[in-house]
Amino acid sequence: MTTIKTEIVRARIEPSIKADAEQVLDQIGMSMADAIRLFVTQIARRQEFPIELRVTPVNNTEEK
Repeated sequence: MTTIKTEIVRARIEPSIKADAEQVLDQIGMSMADAIRLFVTQIARRQEFPIELRVTPVNNTEEK
C-alpha cells in the first residue's frame, strides 16, 4: 500500500545548523525530508515527543 504524501511542512532554521545536520544525515544515508518525516511520524505514533528534553537550571548567583 502506497501512501500519498500531500502535506508540506516548512520551518526556518539557521543555515549553519541545517548544514551540520545535513552532514550527519548524509553519513547515515538519510535526507533532511526523511529525518523530518521520521520525527513527525514518531510523534504521531507515540502520542508524545520522541526525545527527552531537559532544562538546565540557570545558576542564580546574584550578589546581595
